[in-house]
Amino acid sequence: MRPATDWLAGSGLEVNDGVVCDSGLVTSAPNVVAVGDVARYRSSSGQLVRHEHWTNASEQPRTAVQNLLAGATVNDHRPSRYMWSDQYGCRLQVAGRTEDADEVEVVEGSEESRKFVAAYRRDGTTTGVFAMNDPKLFTRMRRTLLAPVAT
Repeated sequence: MRPATDWLAGSGLEVNDGVVCDSGLVTSAPNVVAVGDVARYRSSSGQLVRHEHWTNASEQPRTAVQNLLAGATVNDHRPSRYMWSDQYGCRLQVAGRTEDADEVEVVEGSEESRKFVAAYRRDGTTTGVFAMNDPKLFTRMRRTLLAPVAT
């Protein structure tokens, strides 16, 4: 997907596969923030990222408005790392932070039945969960995956 940013030409905003923002969704222009599919912000790892789903777009405004009202970045956007979609009669759900090198294991169900849950693992640690048509188990695994770590 390519965000529609052509109309911003000459605005003074930095545009590069979206409107470039800092970790708090604040742009290079004074008193301007960006949210939704067009916001390309710095993640906690320092990479510029865009997340193209409604969960992220509904979570971003809180941070953006806090920073806009403060006049500076006082809070970073921390995405929930969750998304879902209904496609061709299937409920698809994803949570976590996966990478191409992660090992993937179907932990319940089967791909053939179109009802399964898969876990993504890296170095023995679960990094993500993907489900097709199994929202109950997915929700249980998602809660465990995204639960705060006790220190």
